[in-house]
Amino acid sequence: SKNALAEAHQAGGGGAPPAAVPVPGEPPPSLPPPLPPGARDAQEALRRERAVGDGKPRGRVTPLVYDFASEEERAAWEARYRKRWEDRLRRELEIKLRGLRERVGLQPHQEGALRRILQEELDERARLVGALSRKEITAAEFDAGVRENVRKARTALQELLTPEQREAYAALSPREQVLRDELK
Repeated sequence: SKNALAEAHQAGGGGAPPAAVPVPGEPPPSLPPPLPPGARDAQEALRRERAVGDGKPRGRVTPLVYDFASEEERAAWEARYRKRWEDRLRRELEIKLRGLRERVGLQPHQEGALRRILQEELDERARLVGALSRKEITAAEFDAGVRENVRKARTALQELLTPEQREAYAALSPREQVLRDELK
């Protein structure tokens, strides 16, 4: 009986989970609304995309859909967006340089080399983002490319720093580490 099933579950004897046990005298829970057309296909595509590569979940991906009146309007919007993104990356580079100069004791002769390392990292990131947006690479390939790009930059930075500077670099606060290492 339903009560026996609920009692067995409460006693730890297994049975159906509590949500599956109807409550006498109450209406059964309603079903969720049906998915809109195409949503099942989008969900299945997302599941397949997440299964590619190392199989780690990539979080929830929400495709953004913009309704532009023309291709020219879309291109203009994309150019403005890309400009803002590139400006943010340049500010980020300056913040990283300043932080390393102040907290790690970066010397003037090291700054040019570090600027090149960080600029190469940003250029490669921009290349990867562009390739992903043009669908030349998958999300898994993008993730792998970003990880490799960060690894190369870290290795080059470690080679540039003195042992004392490496110690100071390793001791940066968590917020500074986020600025330093965006991806682990």
